[in-house]
Amino acid sequence: MSTAIGESKDLTPTREDFAALLNETLSEEDAFEGSVVKGTVTAIEKDLAVIDVGLKMEGRVPVREFALPGKPAELKVGDTVEVYLERMENALGEAVLSREKARREESWTRLEEKFNSKEQVEGAEAFKLKVSKKNGYVDYFYIDTETYLLVKQDGKRKRQGTEFEAETFLSDYKEVEGYMLPFTMEQAAKGAPQRQKFTFSKYELNPPIDDARFKMPAAAAATDTTKAAAKPAAAVDTTKSGDAKAATAKKTDPKAAKGKKKDQ
Repeated sequence: MSTAIGESKDLTPTREDFAALLNETLSEEDAFEGSVVKGTVTAIEKDLAVIDVGLKMEGRVPVREFALPGKPAELKVGDTVEVYLERMENALGEAVLSREKARREESWTRLEEKFNSKEQVEGAEAFKLKVSKKNGYVDYFYIDTETYLLVKQDGKRKRQGTEFEAETFLSDYKEVEGYMLPFTMEQAAKGAPQRQKFTFSKYELNPPIDDARFKMPAAAAATDTTKAAAKPAAAVDTTKSGDAKAATAKKTDPKAAKGKKKDQ
């Protein structure tokens, strides 16, 4: 009877295996740090939310950071939230998390997405940005992808009660005291074949202005003084006027005259 003896394999991990495993773990942790991660609210302790972000890590974030402006935070256990992971572990062995920084990261991400939206303006690529104004109007700004200068702006305008879409094109940029300013501007209704062109020959930044230019003109000041000095017309004395009418009536009343003769 023969016995087959196979080649034995040593399953004891070597120092190199431990080093490789440690590097892999650290690389995973580095990939998380400095980024926005999803976590689960596991508890709410007074004004702190305990959030589990995985890899057996928990951190605490002030509940107020989850509130919208003017509103209380609506947060409960079991909610999934996005937080910014600053560090994997602090001196207390907890993950350092921030909701406010996560919001800022989200804003930057949305801004980058907007910048990735490009259009052709006068044969050149431009980033298209949407700007919402307080009056409800929306403007679009087009920024050259190479120079980062504003080359076009369009949006709704109102003139003499009529609302219409307008476009403004900016070009011929030159440096003036460290600022790049357009020396040519063209305006038109959106899609119109003809444009109104303006050419600027010179820019003056913060020139000295005499305060006298802001005083009221002399003629206007004199008019205002005259109006202030004017007095209302004198009232007519109706009592004297009534006495005069009565006297006239006595002179012209024939019956009154006859009565006087009889008395004589």
